[in-house]
Parts: sequence; C-alpha cells; structure tokens
Amino acid sequence: MKVVGIIPAAGEGRRMGGPKLDYPHRGSTFLQLCIDALTIGGADEIRAVVAPGMQAEGGVVLTNPDPSRGMISSVQIGLGDGRDAYLVLPVDCPDVSSDTVAQVIEGLRGGAALVVPVYQGRRGHPLGLSSEMATKALELRDVGLNALLRLYDALPIEVDDPGCLKDYDSRSDF
Repeated sequence: MKVVGIIPAAGEGRRMGGPKLDYPHRGSTFLQLCIDALTIGGADEIRAVVAPGMQAEGGVVLTNPDPSRGMISSVQIGLGDGRDAYLVLPVDCPDVSSDTVAQVIEGLRGGAALVVPVYQGRRGHPLGLSSEMATKALELRDVGLNALLRLYDALPIEVDDPGCLKDYDSRSDF
C-alpha cells in the first residue's frame, strides 16, 4: 500500500505573524517537523501544499492558487491521483509523533476507510483516508474534512500522543 502524506500549508498565518510552514519550533520548522513525522512514521511520499509565492523544501511542493477557499482546497490539491491511502497533517500540528503516524497507517493497512488518532477521548491528527474516502473528500465543497467524520464511521486509534491534539493558531498557543 502506497501512503501519501499531505501537509496543507497555504494559510497566511495572520495570527502567527506570517506563514506557519517556516515557523521555528523545537530546533526546526513546523513544515520540517511534519515532514519528519510522516516520513519516519511510514509515508511513502510527502506533498506540501503552499500558497502562491511561498517556498518550501522537502517532498513534492504543490501550489494552491486560491487558499482563501480554506484548508479543504489544499487537501483536495494533494488528493486525487488514485493512491492507496492518504494522511492529512496540517502544518500547524508539528508535535504529532511518528508513532502516531505509523499507527494510523496500520489502521489503513487493516482495511479501514477512515482512521483518526484519539488521545484521552479526543480526536486528533493526522486523519487517514483510503482512496475511496479520498474520492469522497474531493466532492466536499465549502466544508472541511470533519464532514467525513460526521458522515462515515472512522476507526479510532488510541494513541499516547498529546501532540496529535495540539495545533498552533497564534503565538499565545506556545
């Protein structure tokens, strides 16, 4: 099974003072930490989706021509080529562990169409999607991936990773 890790990173990061992908954290950047977690966790390919004019290194870099359409538009740019499975890890979630990534991939390899890590009863990241669920995600308009979680049963994977819940929306989140 080929697994593609998608990192939506096209947001302006207004509350962070600039794009989050280059934000320094734990001796690296948000983007590099996400790439590392996905790669070490077992993703076969990484796709970072950025806004026009943004630069990124690592993996395949795709451009979202209209990031004002929301994160779902970046996810959809990363999907759609018939791969077996996808992991969606927003760039503002750099604390996700590679073990969590590996556990989500294992859930997908076990045949689940939709997989979500759960820490202390709360759903986190990355979200795992089969190719069938990716097709459904491509049909979403003006709603996020949470719509899939409302419409379809996801396999919950209990993880020991508080980082799967943490997203950084503003500097005060540190």
